[in-house]
Amino acid sequence: METRQLKEKLAEFDVIDRKGFSFLDIVNAIRSLPESAEKTYEQLAFAFVDGSGKCWKTYYGPTRESLDSDGSHKAFFPDISMITSDAIAYWETRADEVQNPLLKMRYTGLVLDFKKKVTGVSPDFRKIRYSHLVASLNVAKGEFFRYERQNMEAVRHGLKMAVSINDTQLIDCAVRILVNFDRKYSTDDNFNCARVLLEELVEFRKFFTEFEEDVLLNHLKRFNRLEQKALKEGRTTDRFAHDLYEETKMLAEFYKATKQNEKIKPFIDRLVQAVKVSFELKGGLWSQGMIEKMQRLYRKYHLYKEANALYVDVRALGEKAKSEMHRHSFTITFQKKMMEEYWQWVFQGDDESRWNTFLLEYIPILEQEKKFQEEEERESPLYSLIPVFELDKNGVPINTIGTGEERKKQRFIQGIYQRMRLLNPILHEHMIKLEKMGLLNTDRIMNQVFNKDIPLIKEDQRNILKRGFDAYFAGDYIVACHLIIPQFESAIRNLCEMFNGEILRTQGKAENGSEYKSLEGLLEQLKDALGEDVATYYKVLFTETNGCNYRNLISHGLLFENDFNENMADRIVHAFLLLGQLVLLTWEKQKQRCNS
Repeated sequence: METRQLKEKLAEFDVIDRKGFSFLDIVNAIRSLPESAEKTYEQLAFAFVDGSGKCWKTYYGPTRESLDSDGSHKAFFPDISMITSDAIAYWETRADEVQNPLLKMRYTGLVLDFKKKVTGVSPDFRKIRYSHLVASLNVAKGEFFRYERQNMEAVRHGLKMAVSINDTQLIDCAVRILVNFDRKYSTDDNFNCARVLLEELVEFRKFFTEFEEDVLLNHLKRFNRLEQKALKEGRTTDRFAHDLYEETKMLAEFYKATKQNEKIKPFIDRLVQAVKVSFELKGGLWSQGMIEKMQRLYRKYHLYKEANALYVDVRALGEKAKSEMHRHSFTITFQKKMMEEYWQWVFQGDDESRWNTFLLEYIPILEQEKKFQEEEERESPLYSLIPVFELDKNGVPINTIGTGEERKKQRFIQGIYQRMRLLNPILHEHMIKLEKMGLLNTDRIMNQVFNKDIPLIKEDQRNILKRGFDAYFAGDYIVACHLIIPQFESAIRNLCEMFNGEILRTQGKAENGSEYKSLEGLLEQLKDALGEDVATYYKVLFTETNGCNYRNLISHGLLFENDFNENMADRIVHAFLLLGQLVLLTWEKQKQRCNS
C-alpha cells in the first residue's frame, strides 16, 4: 500500500516532457506519505545539490557544510555516510524506470558518483555513465530546470563528461547548446551565459573553433557598449562600472589563455578611466574599493607598475573616505560591588601571589577565546559573514578581515584584540594600584624582574630599558613605547638563543649572507617554550595586522601623537613584565637543577 502511494506520487513527475519542477517539489509531495525504506531513499536522492561535490570529488554534493562542535573538521548534510548499498540498488532501479530527463539525470548521477564509494563496485558504463551524460545534455537542451543557471550548469557538466570519453558527437551537441544559450539570453546587464560560454571556450578551445571569432567579437562589442555607458552615465549610476569590470575580467582571461597577454593592459587601462567617472557619485570608500579590485586585476597579469600607480588615487581619496565614516561609541558600566570583589580577589595573598595574578589575569586564554567567538557567531551570524575593511590614519585601506582562506584566523585574532581593548581600563586601574603598593616601579622591575643574573637583557641595553620604564611611570608614553618595544624584541631574540633557537635566516640565496629573523618568526619558534596562549598574546600585541600590531606600526611611523596613550603603554609594559617573570622562573629552576 505504502509503495503504491509512493509510486503514484513519483509518477506525477515522471512525465517525459514535464519541466520546471524542483526536487523540493518532489520531497514536499511525498512528505506526508507513510514512512518506508523507499521513501527514505527518495528523500535522500533529492537532498544532494548539483555541482557541490568538490569535498568528495563527485558532481553531487551536500546541501550545507559546517564545522563540528570542536571546530576540527567539516560536517556535511546530507553526508555520504548516509548512503547505503540498498539505496544505491534502489536508485539504479529507478534510473532504469524513469523517462523524465531531470529524474534520469539525478538517479544515474547518484549511482555514478557513489556506487563505487559505497559498494566497491564500478557502475556500468552504458547503463549509468553514458545515460547520465545524455540526460544532462537533454535537460540543458530542453531547459528542464526552472532557472537558466541550473541549465547552464547541466550543459557544462555534460561537456566535461563528453570530453572525458572523447565523444565528438556529444561534445558538438554540448558546444551548440552553450552557443544557443548565449544567443538567446545574453544581454549587457545579464551576461551569465556569455561568461560561461567564454570560460568553456578557454578550457576546451579546440572544440569551439567554429564559434570562437563570433564569441570574441560579441564580447568586444559588449565591452565597447558598457564602456560608453560608464563614461556617459557614470555620474548618475555605477551599474555600468561593475558590468564593465566583469567584462574586462572575461576578456583578460581569454587573452591570457590564447597567449595574447599584450592585449590585456589596454582593456584594464580603459576600465580604470571609465570607473573613475563614478568616483564623485559614490564617494571615497566605494572608489577605494574599486581601485583595490582593479589593482588585483593588474597584478594577476603581472602588471605591477600599473597597479602601484593607482596608489596615488587611493591616497588622494583618503580624506574623503575618512569623512564618510561615522564614529560610534558605547559605555560599559562595571558594578561597584562586582569590582570591589574583583580587587579583593586579585590582591589576596602575599606580594608574590599578587604579582603573579596581575601578570596572568590579562593574557587571552585561547580555549576561552574560541568559546567567546563561537558564542558571538551564534548571536550575530551575519556579522561573521561581512568583511571588515581597516583604514590607516590617512584614510588609506590597509587590511581586510574576513576574506580568503585565512578568514577564520583573521576573525579570531580580531576577536582577541577587541576583547583585550575592553579589559584595558581594568588593566590600567590594576597597574595604578600596584604602583601605589610599591610593587610596580622602575627599581623593582630592573632589580627583581630583569636582574643582572638573567641574560635576557644585554648589559649595554639595560639603561635603555630603564629609561623606557622611567618614561612610562612619568606618563611620557611616546618615549616609553619607542624605547621598550625594541628592547622587547631584543629580549625575545636573546631568549631564542637561550633555547638554542635560530635567530638568523638567509637573505634569499645562501651567498647573500644572513639577516635577523622577524619578531613573528621568533615568537613562532618560542611557542612551545612560552606556551601558545602567551605566544599568541605577543603576536596580537606586536605583529598581527588584525591585532594591535604595535611593533610594525611604530617601526614604520604609522601612528600619530594621540595613539601613544596609556592603553598602548600599559599593554607593552605588561607584556614585557610577563616575559621577564616567565624567564626568571625558568632560570631559577635551571639553577636549582645545576645546584642539585
